[in-house]
Amino acid sequence: YKTSQDVFHALGDGVGKGNVPSILALNRTYTAINTAAKDIRSAMLFDDPQQVISFSQKARDDLKASELAFSNFQALPIPDDETTLVNDYQVARAQYGSLVEDILGQVARGTPEGHAAAMGTLFVKGAPTLAALVSSLDQLTAKNQQHVNDALATSAAQFEQSGRILVGIIVGSVLVALAVGYFVAQSIAEPLIGM
Repeated sequence: YKTSQDVFHALGDGVGKGNVPSILALNRTYTAINTAAKDIRSAMLFDDPQQVISFSQKARDDLKASELAFSNFQALPIPDDETTLVNDYQVARAQYGSLVEDILGQVARGTPEGHAAAMGTLFVKGAPTLAALVSSLDQLTAKNQQHVNDALATSAAQFEQSGRILVGIIVGSVLVALAVGYFVAQSIAEPLIGM
């Protein structure tokens, strides 16, 4: 019984209530960040002010979606070994948000100089910041996946142990039943032999 409780808690409480929702929230954050990056590049490709405004707004909305997804991640239990990575993400995210506003402001000017300045900011400052941001998300996801793998391995080991215990109990019960049957048969047979 204790083993089944341990398996339930490892999979239900650890994986089901913490790690899987954490991985999903991190993946949503990652998707929103990448979509924002795509929209930023799209805004830089167009000369039409309406297209620039549309893609700029999409990029801002995507960054808000990434903030929401990451706040959902933070609402879940965060192990101590992930705290530094969370802080790294938050620093990189703040820097990236500031750079995105600079880039979108330069693009909104609608001039070749503004586009050139936006390209420079994007590739010189934005790319390394985005790489740090994605790296911290990748590391957080890997940590959560490792926690899932550890819980599954522990649960599998406990399940195997339960199976061995169950087989032992069954074999022991059969032996006890055979012994009791033998003694009952002997107690019935002895009076009959004596008659």
